[in-house]
Amino acid sequence: MTSREANQAVNAYIHSVRRAVAAFVDQQQIIRLGPDSNGAYALTPPQGDPIVLRDSAGQARIALSLTLNYHAVTTPDQRHGWIHTVKYQYQLETVDDPPREFLRFEWHPDVPDMTYPHAHIGLAAFGGTSIISERAHIPTGWITLLHVLVYAMRDHGIAPVRDDWEERLSEAHAVLLQSLL
Repeated sequence: MTSREANQAVNAYIHSVRRAVAAFVDQQQIIRLGPDSNGAYALTPPQGDPIVLRDSAGQARIALSLTLNYHAVTTPDQRHGWIHTVKYQYQLETVDDPPREFLRFEWHPDVPDMTYPHAHIGLAAFGGTSIISERAHIPTGWITLLHVLVYAMRDHGIAPVRDDWEERLSEAHAVLLQSLL
């Protein structure tokens, strides 16, 4: 891809995700992988390690794993470019040893009969028996990093490490949502 606009779009996409994550952790924890056999790139933590999210006292509360797969798209004349997210996964898990997944949001339209965004409720969320299976695909609508991190703040007490966290999340939300449409 040679389009200057496409390169700018890729850089803005990566930058916004990294800034949003950095609002909650002290170190940069997102890398770019790819392209895969379909030409998609991925943003994910190094080695797939979850990102530990902490409360205001610095206590580890939960961990976040994420993968955003995307294509850089250009017009045939390569004058205009944008990013298209082709699938995503946000997984929340306990910080126990071993960690246990309790909630996962994903969208993978390449899987037949599963083309809609959905959530899985992990076994760690169940105290005993449940009528909902961890294999259930609960429809959600589009989910972005903003939704996941605001949920983690509200329901799990995680705290940002940057004062401009709202701006960072809003920026990433806008970029990610635009890439889904």
